[in-house]
Amino acid sequence: MDGVTLWYRRFREWLREFLRYGRFIFNDHLMVILILTIGAGTYYYQDLLQLLPQVFPGKLFFALLYGWLLITGQVTTFLKAPDTVFLLPAESRLRPYFLRAFFYTYVTQAFIIIFISLLLAPLYLETVRGPGFLLFLFLSLLLRLINLWIRWQMYYESDATFARFDRILCFALNAVALYLFLDGALFFSAVVLVLQILYGLYFFGRNKERTVPWELLISLEEQRLMRFYRFANLFTDVPHLRSQVKRRKVFDLLLERIPFRRDQAEFYLYTRTFLRGGDYFGLFVRLSLIGGIIVWGVKGTVAGILLGALMIYLTGFQLLGLWKHHDGVIWSRIYPFEPTLKRKALSRLLTVVLSLQDLWFTILFLLARDWLLGLIFFLVNAIVIYLFVNIYAWKRLNG
Repeated sequence: MDGVTLWYRRFREWLREFLRYGRFIFNDHLMVILILTIGAGTYYYQDLLQLLPQVFPGKLFFALLYGWLLITGQVTTFLKAPDTVFLLPAESRLRPYFLRAFFYTYVTQAFIIIFISLLLAPLYLETVRGPGFLLFLFLSLLLRLINLWIRWQMYYESDATFARFDRILCFALNAVALYLFLDGALFFSAVVLVLQILYGLYFFGRNKERTVPWELLISLEEQRLMRFYRFANLFTDVPHLRSQVKRRKVFDLLLERIPFRRDQAEFYLYTRTFLRGGDYFGLFVRLSLIGGIIVWGVKGTVAGILLGALMIYLTGFQLLGLWKHHDGVIWSRIYPFEPTLKRKALSRLLTVVLSLQDLWFTILFLLARDWLLGLIFFLVNAIVIYLFVNIYAWKRLNG
């Protein structure tokens, strides 16, 4: 089998896997939430543009933002662990495979850059007095191609410290090239661009005689798949998912305070899983921070209440994965516990976690409003939590 045929086979396998879980991810709930978020975001985006000060450093903002954006991401290779045995002897014939992997990655990341650029286009036109938006987008896509090529060359370097230095250097060169371009210094921007190409050519010459870094590429591909599976696991069960456990010593005292009794065992297990297993705690923190910013920044009182309730619903919906988190562990099925304890334990944990989020949102909501509106906000969210935990969650899990 040649490299081209192999790549297309791997690509079709990945596409089937994506479509398999995509139908669960892009469900009706998510589409409604996306429509509401886009509508609210458009409305407040216009207000934000009007509130921007005249001295807003638009050129510096876009240079730094895109300088970072252009160094993110890895090359998607679709490699698997057995390839170190079966493909290693055919490495010399796999150049077409890696070329297609490189350009596939570039095209997908180019779409992301274009999408982000379209979102930021009104801000660009409002704050940047310089070259046209399409020229800036073209330069960004060209720089992304160069950065991705340099990233591929860095895979051959075994020194991790040097690889980190490369990220910093590429970020700095990107930011300088973009800033000079936005400032009208096109010649000096082109000079920085040429320096980046020469920098990549230096490593390209060094890597000609080196073998493909199979272990690194396979490790990066496994990490990419695990990120996708962890995200898909928020919407459905993913058998491929390998759970990551983080101790987080700061919560040891909290876990010790749970009574060592039979009726508390399931609650202890769920609490421990929430704090240490998977991405549940990190997801809770991220949604709390995002929701807090939204609740604090939104102007309308009704909009603030609705968005706060929406963020609590989103958090609870994502935490429902705890219900089946231990189904693959046989010991959790033979514990001599009443079946109702599991349901009571998860309901209790969801109530505590969502109530803490409600309290956090209420504090931020009160910063811009009086205490009576804050009380209404808190009570509305409390009702949402009660309905979610006692009615919606179990209809969802049993359905």
